[in-house]
Amino acid sequence: MNKKLLIVFFFLAAFFAKAQCPQVFDYLGNLSNKPYWINCAGTGTSIVNFQSNTGWGAYTINWGDGSPNQVAGSYVANTIIPHTYTTASTDTFIVTLMIPSLSCTMTGIAVMEKPVNASIQIPIGGVTQACAPATLQFINSSTDVSATTTFTWNFGDGSPQVVYSYTNAGQTVSHTYSVGTVNCQTAVTLMAMNYCSFGNPTTANFNPIQIYDKDIAAITPDAFLKCFPNTTFTFTNTTTRNCLAQGNTFQRQEEWHFGDHWGRGYDSIIPWRPWPPSTPITITYPGIGTYSVMLRDSNACGVTSSIINVSIIAAPIANILVPPNPLCQNSPITFTNTSTPGYFYKWDFGIGAGFVNTSYSPQTFTYTTPGTYTVKEVVYFGSGCSDTVKKVITILSRPTASFLYSPVTGCNTLSNVTFTDASTSAAAWNWNFGNGNTSTSSTPAAQNYTAIGVSVINLTVTAANMCTHTATGSVIVYQSPVAAFSPTSACVGSITTFTDLSTAAASNTITNWNWNFGDGSPSSLLQNPVHTFTATGTFTVTLAVNSAVCSNTLAQIFVVNVKPTAAFTVNPISGCPTLTVNFTNGSSNATSFLWDFGTVPTSTSNATNPVFNYTNSTASTITPTITLNAFTGAGCSDRITHSINVFARPVASFTCNNAPGCSPLPVTFTNTSTGGTIYNWDFGDGHTSIATNPSHTYTNSTLFAITYTVQLVVTSPNGCKDTTKQFIT
Repeated sequence: MNKKLLIVFFFLAAFFAKAQCPQVFDYLGNLSNKPYWINCAGTGTSIVNFQSNTGWGAYTINWGDGSPNQVAGSYVANTIIPHTYTTASTDTFIVTLMIPSLSCTMTGIAVMEKPVNASIQIPIGGVTQACAPATLQFINSSTDVSATTTFTWNFGDGSPQVVYSYTNAGQTVSHTYSVGTVNCQTAVTLMAMNYCSFGNPTTANFNPIQIYDKDIAAITPDAFLKCFPNTTFTFTNTTTRNCLAQGNTFQRQEEWHFGDHWGRGYDSIIPWRPWPPSTPITITYPGIGTYSVMLRDSNACGVTSSIINVSIIAAPIANILVPPNPLCQNSPITFTNTSTPGYFYKWDFGIGAGFVNTSYSPQTFTYTTPGTYTVKEVVYFGSGCSDTVKKVITILSRPTASFLYSPVTGCNTLSNVTFTDASTSAAAWNWNFGNGNTSTSSTPAAQNYTAIGVSVINLTVTAANMCTHTATGSVIVYQSPVAAFSPTSACVGSITTFTDLSTAAASNTITNWNWNFGDGSPSSLLQNPVHTFTATGTFTVTLAVNSAVCSNTLAQIFVVNVKPTAAFTVNPISGCPTLTVNFTNGSSNATSFLWDFGTVPTSTSNATNPVFNYTNSTASTITPTITLNAFTGAGCSDRITHSINVFARPVASFTCNNAPGCSPLPVTFTNTSTGGTIYNWDFGDGHTSIATNPSHTYTNSTLFAITYTVQLVVTSPNGCKDTTKQFIT
């Protein structure tokens, strides 16, 4: 038995073999490092052929049956090592190969068994028929069970399958069937499989297993609701008998309870009696109210109950109120429901469309054709509890109101609007013109409208049968737009911008603009145009604005002023800094001036003939641009520019050696000036030089120290000069 436990372990956890072990042929001739050999003949003698395609050194084979180990110094590839197993019952044996040189221990299994045969039996005294919940027992009577056998039970009630090992053979298995898990009968299935099944289990079925339940008690009355004075009900037992066709044929019993509705002081009971057959029971109740009926049903599995309520209500009363005459074609007619409230309602308005479900609220309907109609209302609550009312109504022909009128729109006011009646079948007229005026004439007077906006006209005509009809129309008085604009000042030859400032109501917006500049030039259709006048004078500029309906025009007198002419001269136009420049104003037609001298930061002047001093601290010539703006008193202007050149000033500097010193004193002068091209030296002792870096020897024949002043004058290419001095002692 220990070997059988081991074989289960090995097949669940897989064979163990070290990576160094060789492979061995199994019973199917396949190489494996976890081989097994199967003999499905059962008991007797079986030979296992141990063979590998690889050779190795010394080894030991333990055959697992207590026989001596197979020990040898080496194994030659593809050599067969046979071993004979003899057993009186099915058994399994663990075969172990050990190769010390390879650190190898490999395990295989030899199996001697037969294919298992599944079988199920019921224990003595056991049952296959019961009321849920019920626990039933089944015996696993399978044969040829081996240690490799597994059993799978399916109890046919939707519960999960249960799997057992070979130890389940001969055991009794219990299973509880719950209520509602079996539809009357089912089957129990047992599947058994071992190695010799080769994937094809054997199956045993035990059926039928009959699991019953209580009946489903039910009562069917001839009605649940009746109207007084109908107080008689008939009740029928319509219980569903559980699994009757599958053998649950126990004689049923029924018991009825009708309550103490007659005031007798006790419940009206029809005691237990067999059924079927079940005779319908008729009960007459004393009056309006709700009554309970209980039916109890009994079968082998127990008792169930069903309780229903039936009601007797007061009969409804249907009634309709029809509005007074006249009832006219195409006019909404409202019918008032004065029936008993709290029921259900159906209306038929007599046009052939039949009944429609409605609420209790009043119902409004419009008849489009004159004639006589029967209006019906049904008030109901359940089958047979209803009342019907009928009302006959006559729908009279209606006149047709119609009128023509013109004009229909105007600007600011609308005058002399004429109205022409076009109604049919009219005997009386009632006009409301929407301007405060009314009329009862078929040919009313013309009307005037002064209020901005829409005025609604109503004409109501009355026929001889007193039916009426109303037609409506409307006139619209639009508010004209208001033309307005603002020009900039105008100067001859300058661009003048005209800005539209016109306004209009949101309902009558401006759609186009038309400008006439009064100087014979073409007009402009732009909203904000620009224009250049070529001559001075007074002109009338006109703006006409238009909406979709209305227009407005504005004319303004516009003066075009003379334009000044800016002019000036500069003296001098170039020079060395600091350069004083005189500006002579030669402008005409100007009354004021603004000068910009072109410096950074900006320097300006309002003088007529200004003077300005220019400096230049750079090493290059600067060229400022002078701008003169000339203005008239009317705001016209002109401008002109001129440029001047302000030359760069050179920087004079020098160094000398050997000073102070003793006579004769030679001195070398090093010129370090910038920006100059001409150099004039005065050594202070009556001698001069124009050399760039001169040398000079000083002498002193007196007995006293003499100090000479050395002066260098540097001249740039533009004639600008700079001077520096040093003292020689």
